[in-house]
Amino acid sequence: MSTLHPPPTRLLDRLLALEPELRGKALRSPRFHRLDLLDLLLTRSGRVMDRNPHEAGRLARLAVDLGLACRSAAEDLPVRSRLVTAFTLTGDAHRLAGERELAEAAFDGAAFFLSPGGTLAERARVCRSVALLRWQRGRVDEAAALLAQSALLYEDGGEAEEEGVSLALLGILHMQENEPGRALEPLTRARPILGERRPWLTARALLSLALCLADEGRIEESQRAANEASHLSATLTDPIEKARALWLHGRLSARTGSGEPAEGRLMTAITRLVTYDRLPEATLAALDLMVLYAETGQSVRVQGLPRRLSSEPRKGLEILVQALQDLLEAIRMGIDPRKAAVVIGAGARQVFRFLELKVDALPWV
Repeated sequence: MSTLHPPPTRLLDRLLALEPELRGKALRSPRFHRLDLLDLLLTRSGRVMDRNPHEAGRLARLAVDLGLACRSAAEDLPVRSRLVTAFTLTGDAHRLAGERELAEAAFDGAAFFLSPGGTLAERARVCRSVALLRWQRGRVDEAAALLAQSALLYEDGGEAEEEGVSLALLGILHMQENEPGRALEPLTRARPILGERRPWLTARALLSLALCLADEGRIEESQRAANEASHLSATLTDPIEKARALWLHGRLSARTGSGEPAEGRLMTAITRLVTYDRLPEATLAALDLMVLYAETGQSVRVQGLPRRLSSEPRKGLEILVQALQDLLEAIRMGIDPRKAAVVIGAGARQVFRFLELKVDALPWV
């Protein structure tokens, strides 16, 4: 390889070896104005997004800077397309880090560079990324509309698996909003095309579908979906995703009348979710467990659960305990525990969102 045209990996190494404040100046040099270097930055950013959003964001922001420098040298549609990806990845990284305003700004950048000739896949990807941010901010109607648009764009572009991802997310969103009737259709459509490249998502979608089917009394179909999900859940390596899957398995066991496994699964899921500082989900799982106790006549355990969980010194745990106490009071007043849990859980999530704790913080997709 000629030193006049070094491989992009060597150029990237040189760029990353510079002090951060010197990189912007270096990118003005024509030797860095290469699409293969820009592509390498984007590839590496996406590759590490799951495990290291900070590093992914750093690489994506470099890609933004390089893309802007390349565009100033030559108006070029391929550069513009790559800038859409760079801004989208930057927004994804900020979302995963909880930096919502910075994520919004980055997605505005992606929208700005979407040209009339932009591909359906580019538009679909931006829609989905913005949808996850809206979801995380509690703007669920906007998130649902964007996910539906993303699925449609992927369908029109012939990208079935990505269409399945957007449909699965849409169904999961509706389930989290306690709208199983609206969740069933996208989850059913997603099932045959979703694939297993994102096992956490496929497992969660199948469990959500199983819950929908159980609510409709379609127990055999629900069990088949749950069995598929169990296979995938066993392959999960991320401990938080394993805890989430365990919670949904426990919720399903409670709905279908398998009381003893449900209690063990839910209690284990609650303990793990609290340990991993996922208090919003731990709260919903704890409400599920309390509903199970109430519906199976275990009044002593109903009264003891808030005390049992109040010993952990963690920020936000008082919200979980208060939610359980509110449900206990509703049960004493003769209110249907499952209906009360839905209302109390929704209120608790809003409080967690106000406290800027992790609510609906989905992984990168």
